[in-house]
Amino acid sequence: MTYNVSAFGQAILAAKFSGAELDSYIQTSEGLKAWKILLKSRYLSMIFAKPEALALLFESGTALAGLLAINGAAIAADDGATASVAASGSALLTVVSDPALFNLWNNTPANKARLQALVNQSGSMLCREVFTSSGTWTHPAGGILALSLFGVGKGGNGTTSNNPQGGGGGGGGGIKWAFYDSSLPSSDVTVTISGTTSFGAILTFESGGGASGTSGGTGGSTTTGSAITDATIDTALFQIATGSQQGGVGGNGAYFSPSSGGNGGGGLGGTGGGTGGFGNPSSPYTAQGGQGGTGIGAGGGGGGSSGSGGSGSAASSGYGNGGGGAASAGGGGFAAGNNGKIVAYWIKAS
Repeated sequence: MTYNVSAFGQAILAAKFSGAELDSYIQTSEGLKAWKILLKSRYLSMIFAKPEALALLFESGTALAGLLAINGAAIAADDGATASVAASGSALLTVVSDPALFNLWNNTPANKARLQALVNQSGSMLCREVFTSSGTWTHPAGGILALSLFGVGKGGNGTTSNNPQGGGGGGGGGIKWAFYDSSLPSSDVTVTISGTTSFGAILTFESGGGASGTSGGTGGSTTTGSAITDATIDTALFQIATGSQQGGVGGNGAYFSPSSGGNGGGGLGGTGGGTGGFGNPSSPYTAQGGQGGTGIGAGGGGGGSSGSGGSGSAASSGYGNGGGGAASAGGGGFAAGNNGKIVAYWIKAS
């Protein structure tokens, strides 16, 4: 193909060639020069107004990257242009592969909401599924271009008391997030949410440690890698980084007043438990249980000491949180840890 800028713009508007042909042309010296001029010309606004022309640009990785680098903010802020991005697997792959481009949507609430509204919609290549029980992830018939996962393992159980000391709280499940654009699954995947938490053989999420006697359990996994892209996991667009966070540690059981049960460590997006209640000096064996941490994968609180008023800290609400330890006497029993959770995000090829 040989075009001057005017003819080049008219050819794009008329969709006279494929995305692959456009990609090849703008990688030549002549084509690259014409493309750079076109990006600053009146043809750009005309292309924006014509969905089939915009879709052609999105089929070319080279064209799309240049377009987003110069006009990305305008595309992210436009309903029609964002819909064209969502309808193109190759365009979405270009976006999630470049943090600067991805953040044009992810870091601006209105733009993020615009793309969120297209997840799992007819014609959109951007998909998400939340698993809170075991099931199957169904591989799309046309294949996928990228996959990302978030998950947390099962929380560890709290323990019974060891008079006069309360039982320890369970550790929070390990938290992981991962991005894949190669070695992608080619068939359905079994998702397990029970004692083991896993997305087939692709990624396993470690459970939190069960409390041992009066000592709180350790959190599952270790903290490593890149920070999570978006901790609002159920509504996130995609996780474009890979990393992990250790689950919160379980609190130790209280021994006697004025010592309270230890507080569970905080999980992802949460904090450690608040201060547990102290015993009444006039009634020296009434230490209260510690509080469980908050967030996903938080540790459970330790149980209170023996005597009237001691209580175990129940497992925090949510997923992958450790169970609370039991009070030695006069209070609640230990709690089991919460099951884990997995969220899968993917880009369909067609």
